[in-house]
Amino acid sequence: MSIRVRLILIFLICLSIAYGSIAFVVFSSTRKSSNEAFRALALSQLERVEERIKTFLEPGTMSVKYLAGLDLVRDSRGRLTSYLDTTETTTLRYASHPPYEQRVYDEFIRVSGSNDNYGLVFMANDDGQYAQAPEGHIKSAHYDPRNRSWYRESIHASDEVTVTSPYITTGGGMVCSIMTRTFDIEGRPLGLLGIDYSLQSLTQDLDRRRIMESGYLVTFDASGRILSDGHHPEYTAMEPEDYPAARRRIAGAPDGDFIDTGTRGIREYIVTHTISGLNWKLAVIFQEGELLASSYSLLQRTLFLSALIFILAFGIITLLARSIVRPIERLVGISELISSGEYEKSEEIQKELEGRFSVTGNEAKKLSAALRKMIHIMQDRIEAARMASIAKSRFLSTMSHEMRTPMNAIIGMTTIAQSSADMEKKNYCLAKIENAATHLLGVINDILDMSKIEANKLELSLEEFNFEEILKRVVEMNSFKVNEKRQQLILHIDKKIPPCLIGDDHRLAQVITNLLGNAVKFTPEEGSIHVDADLEREEDGCCVIRISITDTGIGISGEQQERLFTSFQQADGNTSRKFGGTGLGLAISKQIVELMNGSIWIESEPGRGSRFIFTVKIKRGDAAGPSASGQGSGTARADDFSGHHILLVEDVEINMEIVVSLLEPTGLVMDWAENGAVAVKLFSEQGDIYSLILMDVQMPEMDGFEATRRIREIEQEKAGGGHIPIIAMTANVFREDVDKCLEAGMNGHIGKPVKIQDLFAVLRSAFKSRNVDR
Repeated sequence: MSIRVRLILIFLICLSIAYGSIAFVVFSSTRKSSNEAFRALALSQLERVEERIKTFLEPGTMSVKYLAGLDLVRDSRGRLTSYLDTTETTTLRYASHPPYEQRVYDEFIRVSGSNDNYGLVFMANDDGQYAQAPEGHIKSAHYDPRNRSWYRESIHASDEVTVTSPYITTGGGMVCSIMTRTFDIEGRPLGLLGIDYSLQSLTQDLDRRRIMESGYLVTFDASGRILSDGHHPEYTAMEPEDYPAARRRIAGAPDGDFIDTGTRGIREYIVTHTISGLNWKLAVIFQEGELLASSYSLLQRTLFLSALIFILAFGIITLLARSIVRPIERLVGISELISSGEYEKSEEIQKELEGRFSVTGNEAKKLSAALRKMIHIMQDRIEAARMASIAKSRFLSTMSHEMRTPMNAIIGMTTIAQSSADMEKKNYCLAKIENAATHLLGVINDILDMSKIEANKLELSLEEFNFEEILKRVVEMNSFKVNEKRQQLILHIDKKIPPCLIGDDHRLAQVITNLLGNAVKFTPEEGSIHVDADLEREEDGCCVIRISITDTGIGISGEQQERLFTSFQQADGNTSRKFGGTGLGLAISKQIVELMNGSIWIESEPGRGSRFIFTVKIKRGDAAGPSASGQGSGTARADDFSGHHILLVEDVEINMEIVVSLLEPTGLVMDWAENGAVAVKLFSEQGDIYSLILMDVQMPEMDGFEATRRIREIEQEKAGGGHIPIIAMTANVFREDVDKCLEAGMNGHIGKPVKIQDLFAVLRSAFKSRNVDR
């Protein structure tokens, strides 16, 4: 075997080893990262499913607590006896206390009809008496609930509210019982109160859930029975011992992730999680092929690139081997001539050989460096993808908390208000509901503003406004929280600032509100806050205004200040848990300030308070400016719209009721159309009676855009038919949504939630140009 062949073989062996090592490292690293990403995705989905299940069961939990706390129930000791449903007369027969038991039964009937998922409402006392509703399911006179397993398990349960294992009804539906212990008016144990809760809509929702392409969800109860199976719905009607072995292994597996052979013989990646308090087990199942797809894809690209390098290196080594072996052969051939004195030729061959080896070493070094660089790039990309996944999960978790917290308050206070007859308590609940709804709307607005910023669609709306009034209004909006914490709020406005400016007063107020709200939040009780507005300079008819908000709060370190204006982040990870917030306010404020040709920054030290400062460049307005009286006239007097008849087009009945309630004191006559098709029909039949149309946009059968176009066509067909004002009243509030309404033929736009001053202003403007005596 020649030297050239030996060199090529040695190189091929070394390169093959390196090639295989690279493939192994890339595949292992990618697969590990893919597993972590899939596991994080699955756990995120399972947490959302757990919240969905708990939210679904929450009405039943609140209802049993409500019933157990009624004086009617707590005073039932010795007054409640089992009663029967006599099917011959379909009336109830009671044993001893008909009026009292009738009230218990009526209350049970009322609660059972308040939710589509409620079934049987029942109460079992520790003396063996049993009462239930609705009719048609009453037990026999000899029925003793204390002998039933559900009674023995629930009466000794440590939890305040227990959820029994689900069971399958004769109709094939899945039902569980939500139960709580009851106590009499003296605090002594009385028995149990429960509601049969249908799980059909929940299991159908869980069956439909899909994660990526092949992933689906399986839900087990504490006994191992399948409550929902996104791939085999038929398993919900089976006993646990009849399930395939693959399902039984999942039901018995501890929480975590593992790979197993599924029901169809395909290897599957499974992540399980147990719901606290219910002991229900959730499992997300992926096909292993989908799990490895990304790893194989990256591996294929790596191998392809490596193969190109391999081919290139093979060609290079072939040429190099040839160039190396040739001078060696020449050296051997002339070595015999050394004794003859021809040293010059020999030295020339040695120099050439050394040069050839030097070139080969450099090429090897370059190849090795290129491969190392490629591996580092792939590892960096994998790490970036992992960090992006973690950031997304944290943001979704924060959004879930910020939205669910006020929503929980709204639902809870609504339930309390419904169950209370005390008007003072109802008003208290309504005030809390309004505060929670306002907070929730603020979170939604922040998210929408952030989406506008990322889509580069955040725009300013320029109008004349009174700067001092804007600043005072923002301070007034925060005065409740300031007074609640007994803080001192001082406002200073430079007299040199013109009273009237031209700019986007709403966005300017949004920035000041964000900064002032943060100052109030992070300043302790009895602290102080200063709001200062100064005119820095005036150039070319534009005022550069400097606004600062100074507080005596907790302060911010230099390291935390670097990420303060970054989207979805707060100064400290503990801030969201302690003080709440989405982490969007400062990022949005920065974008708004920069749109106003200004800048924003912070001066702060930990423990010594903070000062947020920003500047904006706003054009000077008319010296007279908008009058305060003109702005407030819409709410200072009661409008009288008697003699006007309008058409409200709205598919959601509760929205219709809100508008009717707002306009009822004005003497206005209103017709309601539940969709665009009905509105077109009413207008074609009696369009002459209407002074104005309030038009929703998104509706079934026919949307607001098409309905508007049809109405304009009807007006054109009628000679002298006029042009009725059509005002869009919709939750679509982006600039492109407003433009789309105007393009369809509408005359104006009101955003939802509807502000009464905006609605009245539109009506006054529209009615002013139309004859009252229609």
